Amino acid sequence: MTTNKRRYWGFVPSNVPAAALTAQAKMQEDAGLEGLLAVQLYSTPFVPLAAAAVATSRVRLLSGIALAFARSPYETALHAMDLDWISGGRFT
Repeated sequence: MTTNKRRYWGFVPSNVPAAALTAQAKMQEDAGLEGLLAVQLYSTPFVPLAAAAVATSRVRLLSGIALAFARSPYETALHAMDLDWISGGRFT
């Protein structure tokens, strides 16, 4: 018999102060969420995810939307590599 374990993800806002963002990220991790995602709506998704990475230790990190035409593929890859390194391999 298989069990269907549900995995829930939270959202990391980009338009709040860093203290509020990190507190929300930690609260979502403490609630047992699988991961956190950020989208490029008001700013780049990589900065809020980096702040969440240093405030958490377990949750996966995901860029929900990163606009392809706003930056070069090389720059996007560098941001992704840096975020994966900072988070200890938790960036998806």
